[in-house]
Amino acid sequence: MDVPVTTLNEQSGPENIEKWDSFNGLVLVDEIENHFNVKFSLEEIIDVKTVEDIKKHLKTCLYFKIMLGELIIKRNNIINKKF
Repeated sequence: MDVPVTTLNEQSGPENIEKWDSFNGLVLVDEIENHFNVKFSLEEIIDVKTVEDIKKHLKTCLYFKIMLGELIIKRNNIINKKF
């Protein structure tokens, strides 16, 4: 969207960034998903109206990704444990 990072804040969104239309909003979500290797739900994508919303949903996705990773490690440790 060619927006200088220094001009962004928590409330930045379509209301105050001219190029943040519905298409570019979806492009932004896609870029974030690819960069962080996460997948937002449809409800999360619809809810994104500001940078603050993006941060909130990204934190949730990353938290669950970490928790899932820890569960897989614990499961593998249990499976591989010799009795």
